[in-house]
Amino acid sequence: MSSALVENTLRTERGLIESLREVFARPRLALHIEVQKPVPTELPKAAKPLSNSDKLLKLFEKNPLVKELSQRFALRFDDH
Repeated sequence: MSSALVENTLRTERGLIESLREVFARPRLALHIEVQKPVPTELPKAAKPLSNSDKLLKLFEKNPLVKELSQRFALRFDDH
């Protein structure tokens, strides 16, 4: 529901404020309506897929033992 629609409905609904005045016995009761405009947000940028080399570097960061193993056994990883 749009905020403009809600604001307009509240402003034109006289029965609501009249009922509130009667319930609370306050004939001078007033309703102040303030609608805040939503702040536009930027969409998150789509992450590009990681290359095999990037994946391997991330793995090395997470677990240094993997790096040690790859060095010890002279493992080479292709980047296709």
